[in-house]
Amino acid sequence: MRVMTDERRDAIVEAAAKLFEEVGVEAASMSELSKRLGGSKSTLYRYFPAKEELVSAVVRRFATGHMADAVAELEASIEVERALKESLLRFGDQALKVVANDSRARSIHRVIVAAAGQSRVGELFCEAGPVQMLAKLAQLVAVSVSRGEIRRVDPAVAASQFMALLNAQVSSRVYQMAPPPMKAAERRELVVGAVDFFLRAVAKTA
Repeated sequence: MRVMTDERRDAIVEAAAKLFEEVGVEAASMSELSKRLGGSKSTLYRYFPAKEELVSAVVRRFATGHMADAVAELEASIEVERALKESLLRFGDQALKVVANDSRARSIHRVIVAAAGQSRVGELFCEAGPVQMLAKLAQLVAVSVSRGEIRRVDPAVAASQFMALLNAQVSSRVYQMAPPPMKAAERRELVVGAVDFFLRAVAKTA
């Protein structure tokens, strides 16, 4: 049996991403992918025993990989007990960095949205990133409530509301063919606006 390598696995994931972008997840077949790679289906199945596993790998690589960095930012803020405002600013900047400027991530996201009604790809996307990110953000909110920084709120609901504020400002880029790159200063301005709005909403009343 041939030795399995990380390089070969990466090549398969890259080729699969391109195929998904071209024809969609449902129309993409393991036969076509193996043809493009110049190998056999048996090789593909050694790396990915099921097509769903390959889809999940593509999602994690191109659509949710940056979310792990955002989660790490939240974990660090909780650990060192940063103030909520600074924590949200750091997290927001990290969360929008890829969404704002990574054309590949936007392209794969479009594929996910298109396939969500016909397969589990939407669920795989949520499980691979957004669910974990929201859970950690809710933990940060809960800590802030316990410290008396903000009024008592439902942490999970508040986390979803903050993410909605962030995403509302960049979501339209997913539907644009080639949105212009967003400068760091522009991204920062969006994040500051979302954080200020959110903090006013959860501020303790006199």
